[in-house]
Amino acid sequence: GPGASYINLRNTAETPRFTLPTLTYHEASPGHHFQIAVALEAEGIPMLRKMPLFSGYTEGWALYAEQLADEMGVYENDPLGRLGYLQSFMFPPAGPVADSGLHHKRWSREQAVRYMVETLGDAESTMTTEVERYCVWPGQACSYKLGHTVWDRTRTAAKAAMGDRFDIRGFHDVALAAGAIPLQVLGRVGADWAGGAPRGWRRGLAAISGGAPLPRAEAVGPAMIDRRRLLLTAAAGAAMGAAGPAFASVRNA
Repeated sequence: GPGASYINLRNTAETPRFTLPTLTYHEASPGHHFQIAVALEAEGIPMLRKMPLFSGYTEGWALYAEQLADEMGVYENDPLGRLGYLQSFMFPPAGPVADSGLHHKRWSREQAVRYMVETLGDAESTMTTEVERYCVWPGQACSYKLGHTVWDRTRTAAKAAMGDRFDIRGFHDVALAAGAIPLQVLGRVGADWAGGAPRGWRRGLAAISGGAPLPRAEAVGPAMIDRRRLLLTAAAGAAMGAAGPAFASVRNA
């Protein structure tokens, strides 16, 4: 059914218009709203898995949804939208640095906020809100990129195993109909489906300890941020060249 996605407008400068397309793909469709709606309508799974309780699964899907939108070509004639997409993809690698800084390195709240602002260039008020969530929810900032990595890796492995038989719609159906599950289980769900197992997610749930090890948090930290910063700089140059003076007004809207 129809869904509504709300944006906090306490300060509209925190949410520039060029970021709104990617934010919508993340929060609404094909992101959180779509994924949770499918889970709620799924038959044969317990209520526990209809709820967004595994952050790696749900936030991983939302980042993967941003990737899907790009793969569908939504930014082909929208250089500013692509700039927003690349900026959004810089955010998840920075999260594990702040998260582990707070809970392992014993960073102060102020130190984590300063890191996020200096790394991403977002408003200090926005980063303060994010960091305060990290303070009370250890590991949640790591779940975004770790989850996306597993979603993407699972699809890649299934496509390699199935070749021409791979149907991305079938992959999405079986992975979303399983409901919210641990990331290692998600990997088994995809592997079982690619191997032709009926109702592959049922077999995956019986093998929580199986599958490849998850990527280490540092693998999605500073090095990835540096790579994405180069892409973002190139995209910004292209966007300004295409949009001219309009870029400044859109950026600050």
